[in-house]
Amino acid sequence: MRAILAEDIAITATDDSLKSREDEIGDVRPSPGFTVDYFRSRDANVRMFGGQSAIVTGLVEWSIRDSDRANIVRRRYTAVYFRGGPLGWKMVALHIGRFPDQAPASII
Repeated sequence: MRAILAEDIAITATDDSLKSREDEIGDVRPSPGFTVDYFRSRDANVRMFGGQSAIVTGLVEWSIRDSDRANIVRRRYTAVYFRGGPLGWKMVALHIGRFPDQAPASII
């Protein structure tokens, strides 16, 4: 994961907080009693810009288990990539938003 994320990546989480690369890596570190059953992306749409940058939008879904409680999480995402790094691309920005079936009630 560290190889794909730029050191100065800008990450906006579902709760609108801003996270660093180390924050994101810390969120997915293994811990006792916590299991990820699966993690998958679908409905990905890639738009290239001049061969040097790309914007990817899609849906990410994962199933997690904390002790005996299971939970499926769905989120929409937008990621911005630039050419470079050991894998050929670096993610420089990531925005994760709620999937409509998990959106909070409207506030007017």
